[in-house]
Amino acid sequence: MSERAPPDGPRTSRRARAARWLRARWRGEGPLGEVFWNDMLLVGTGINVATTLAAMALLASEAPTALAAAVFFAPLPVNLFLLVAVWRSAEAAPPGLATAARLAAALWFLAATAL
Repeated sequence: MSERAPPDGPRTSRRARAARWLRARWRGEGPLGEVFWNDMLLVGTGINVATTLAAMALLASEAPTALAAAVFFAPLPVNLFLLVAVWRSAEAAPPGLATAARLAAALWFLAATAL
């Protein structure tokens, strides 16, 4: 009788952790400070800066404008996800902090999309 690897091997557990993280963020179950500062401002802004620089490099290399625009707007679903995550996480925060976080997240979303 041969031994089989457990169904929760390294690849499965990594996927499961990622799925749990995404679900928790979508449902607003993450701590507001972590979702706002780490996920949105640090990671989200990093993604947006990288795609903006890539889009500018494409334009500078005379690549098709449509390709540069596609690269520039590629993080839009991530930005929307992060906006929703902050918005929902703010539900558990005190009212003043929740309002400030939501306003800052909305302004960040607009800036990340436009710039």
